[in-house]
Amino acid sequence: PSAVLFYEKGLKIAPGNKDLMHNLQFCNTLLKDKNNIKKSIFINDLILSFLDKSPNYWAISSIILLIVVCILFFFYWISTENSLKRLYFYSLIVTLLLFFSTIFLSYISKAKLKDSNYAIIFSPVVKVMTSPSENSSTTYQLHEGSKAKITGESELWYEISFNERKGWIQKKYLKKI
Repeated sequence: PSAVLFYEKGLKIAPGNKDLMHNLQFCNTLLKDKNNIKKSIFINDLILSFLDKSPNYWAISSIILLIVVCILFFFYWISTENSLKRLYFYSLIVTLLLFFSTIFLSYISKAKLKDSNYAIIFSPVVKVMTSPSENSSTTYQLHEGSKAKITGESELWYEISFNERKGWIQKKYLKKI
């Protein structure tokens, strides 16, 4: 379960890392409970690979674009010819819009990094209950290393979803990704 947890955390930091994905897939083959993860279509993969860059990627892009904005402003300021001034001005506006876009994408990436809707089971066998009580009936069992989606929370319990089946597990048996 620790390997699955840390590979999942690593993929949040470096979303496209092939080594992490390969190692996580290998760990998932060793699990008893198989989670049906839907594969996305090719276009979704392209969009997500673009948007799933790390916050550092977007921060560095922002800094580079800010430097380009300063350079364009300097050329706009020292230019005397109207056509060049117009070219520098419009280039400056476009670059400034890209700059603000990268700041926004960095914010989204950082929020996604902190967001933890999933957890890994850290107990050899856990009973998933119908309600957040030890006296409720068991709906199914999960084994260590299984990844479950957290859909709700109470003081001592998480409501989880695993293969579209819902239930409650005590917080002490899970670690959030």
